[in-house]
Amino acid sequence: MRCLSESFLLIDWDEEYDIIYLEWHYYPGSEKYRESLELAINLARQKNIKYGIANVQQITKIQPDDLSWLIDAWIPGLLALPIKKVAVILPPEDFEELVAVYLNRLNISVLPFEVEFFDQTYQAYNWVKNGLYPGPSLHA
Repeated sequence: MRCLSESFLLIDWDEEYDIIYLEWHYYPGSEKYRESLELAINLARQKNIKYGIANVQQITKIQPDDLSWLIDAWIPGLLALPIKKVAVILPPEDFEELVAVYLNRLNISVLPFEVEFFDQTYQAYNWVKNGLYPGPSLHA
């Protein structure tokens, strides 16, 4: 079910598999970026969502303040939810570099849910739905 359709972001809820899917098309500026993430976490809270997929392949030039806000303010809200898995889809051309950035900024070993990084949407869905992941595990 489509929950949000903006030029910069789509948010879908897959009721059957209990997945919230965010697909970013571009960075809309700090205010809309933060408002949209707050909307997504409120939806996850209302629907008691267990799985999340964030496709950030097309979102570039996020301001450092917004990345800090995401990690310091938004992720603690995510930690309060019954989330079991989060998949992040990164651009293939910058995959290794961006995984390193995320791993450097997040202490994945203390998260109460699993996090994996992918460069293809179907891989993320396979992992979230079925636990299938053809590559090495990145969670601790």
